[in-house]
Amino acid sequence: MNHTEPWHSGHFHRNCVYDWMHTDSKESYNRMMQDPVHQKYFEQQGWTQPGVIQYRINSNGFRGNELQPGGIMALGCSFTFGSGLPESVIWPNLMAQQLNTHVNNLSWPGTAIDTAFRLCEYWIPVLKPMLVCLLAPPKNRLELIMGSGSVKAEVFMPMSEIKDSQHDLFLKNWFTSDENARLNQRRNCLAIEAMCKQYNVPLIIKYADQEMSRSREELEYARDYMHAGPLGHRLLVKKMLDEY
Repeated sequence: MNHTEPWHSGHFHRNCVYDWMHTDSKESYNRMMQDPVHQKYFEQQGWTQPGVIQYRINSNGFRGNELQPGGIMALGCSFTFGSGLPESVIWPNLMAQQLNTHVNNLSWPGTAIDTAFRLCEYWIPVLKPMLVCLLAPPKNRLELIMGSGSVKAEVFMPMSEIKDSQHDLFLKNWFTSDENARLNQRRNCLAIEAMCKQYNVPLIIKYADQEMSRSREELEYARDYMHAGPLGHRLLVKKMLDEY
């Protein structure tokens, strides 16, 4: 087991609070507010007041309160992080509220299922959660460890610009076949499942490709217009609670 807290991109933002972050930019918001349809929707959601959506990044580089033992461990990417949404309406917080406990939201935008495994491997024995909930990131992402020592990782997607020639052939071939993505997701999900069994922790797995990629009419939308809205998160929680 790795005894060093695993690096992730959130470490760059530890102990910070932001009003805008990643795809949820002030420029995008101002542009959308020029459209009466979006303006009305934002008003209905209460998203037109300053500071109503904030990104509180804790000392471990994750969104939300400081990590504490027990509770729910949430794993995933921006759909779990809650890009474009207040903390109060995102699925990890709703699950914790429904189960009368707290949540450790170990997600970060743009990460891969490989990232979820790395974080899970380290944090399960440290936090000893009562439940692990994984919303698996889109499967066509691959995390690659870069260098040694203070390990950093980069996530590649089909649209990634491959700058390092030593990885060029491997990555091009990896993205050529969808089977690589399927197998990589399957391997990591099975590994997380085995880890949860080892520590006797229940696990719920759902897939962002299935749960959060439906139409905006079905799920509403976040302030960035790129992610599922509050309704999508409520529907996901209902499915998770039914399974739990």
